[in-house]
Amino acid sequence: MSKKYQKAIAFVSIKHNTLFVAVRHPGFKMELNYNKEVLKDILLRFAQSEKKCSMLHADKVVVFHAKYHTVRSDADTKRSSTIPYYYELAEGTFEVCTEDATLQEKFEAIKKSIKNNR
Repeated sequence: MSKKYQKAIAFVSIKHNTLFVAVRHPGFKMELNYNKEVLKDILLRFAQSEKKCSMLHADKVVVFHAKYHTVRSDADTKRSSTIPYYYELAEGTFEVCTEDATLQEKFEAIKKSIKNNR
């Protein structure tokens, strides 16, 4: 989507085959209401290109103005990182009960990450 629409849309969700699009300003609501078919087409193309998201489907589109949404500036996103600034309460000592090797690797990586964060 264009930068204009990326800034205009606060969030999107799908529930009961309805695509809900929350906009930051009521002026964008009218413009997106005229383009409901385009939004459904974008969702369809995304679901086709990303196999993990193939279950995404919408029969209807509802556009509404979100009065309450978090406003993030570019400076906020640059400042936030994945480094935890808290004391890790978990100990990372749990039993992995799976025979799947890939899952075992993932759980071991989680254990290691927990122990590193302590």
